[in-house]
Amino acid sequence: MKQFGAHTFTNCNELEDIEIDEANPNFAFENGILLNGERSEMIYILASAISEGQTVFEVPYGIIRISTFEHISNYNEI
Repeated sequence: MKQFGAHTFTNCNELEDIEIDEANPNFAFENGILLNGERSEMIYILASAISEGQTVFEVPYGIIRISTFEHISNYNEI
């Protein structure tokens, strides 16, 4: 698998984990964030990566692109 479809994570607000094989060159999963293999693009953020009441999310160092998060509207606090 080399990419996710545009609506892969739509309505997945309660997703708790994503498992990516460490040998997978196309994706990485760290601290609740799904990244591309180069760790330069944020593809998806689990709800657990955002604390309740959190108003600021710090983008990890090295991120140069943030995918469109159509799911982000599901989080009332952001």
